[in-house]
Amino acid sequence: MLSTFVKWWLCRKGYTILINTWKRNELLLESVLHYSKCDGVDSIHVIWSEAEPPSDSLYDALSEAVDSNSKIGSNVDLIFDLNDEDSLNNRFQEIKDLNFDAIFSIDDDVIFPCKSVEFAFTVWKSAPETMVGFVPRMLWLDTNSEHYFYGEWWSVWWTGTYDMVLSKAAFFHKKYLHLYSNQMPQYIRNYVTKNR
Repeated sequence: MLSTFVKWWLCRKGYTILINTWKRNELLLESVLHYSKCDGVDSIHVIWSEAEPPSDSLYDALSEAVDSNSKIGSNVDLIFDLNDEDSLNNRFQEIKDLNFDAIFSIDDDVIFPCKSVEFAFTVWKSAPETMVGFVPRMLWLDTNSEHYFYGEWWSVWWTGTYDMVLSKAAFFHKKYLHLYSNQMPQYIRNYVTKNR
């Protein structure tokens, strides 16, 4: 019974932000500045996929931003997850020892108001096995080939419906990082690397 309560509490308390970035330090700084102000943020992981590690000046600027924005009594950790190659798979690599179940995956060029992020977190908490996000898309069936093709943002706008949410701005459970990294077939990750 106690372990069930602990799992429930960890699911609801806070979340980790994963910021995917690539050679846009100004956008990264703006993103970290903004999201470090949001309630519920436990840690910010920067998914770094450049050949060179982040400069000391960038790290210092980001750390200062996080420290200055931390609420009284809270301490937001800033962690760089360094990767050897540039691959979209990097944003889904498993991260060990996260304090909470919720992940908010965001691109460095996407800013949503903290109130919107907190609302999305509340929605996610009501169904933590799902993905809750801000960037919906449609898949369309090509009746000639019976294959699906990806519909851009206009298809959601035009139809008022969607059938998936992109991970560029979405909450999901941390267990999906483990599943992506360890149980999904390698050929799918190879396809993602090759075709972005």
